[in-house]
Amino acid sequence: MLSGGPITAEPSDKPWRWRSFLVTDPNGVMLDFFHPLADARVEDAAS
Repeated sequence: MLSGGPITAEPSDKPWRWRSFLVTDPNGVMLDFFHPLADARVEDAAS
C-alpha cells in the first residue's frame, strides 16, 4: 500500500507500449501512473 491509497492494479505492460499501474487515492479517484516503454515508436496519428 502506498501512503494515502491502495494499489488498484499492479504494474503491467500494456499492448499500446506503456508500463502502468493504478492507485486509488483517499477520495476514491483512480490515478494511472504510466511510462512509455523504451522501444516504443512515436508515430503521427494522421499517417
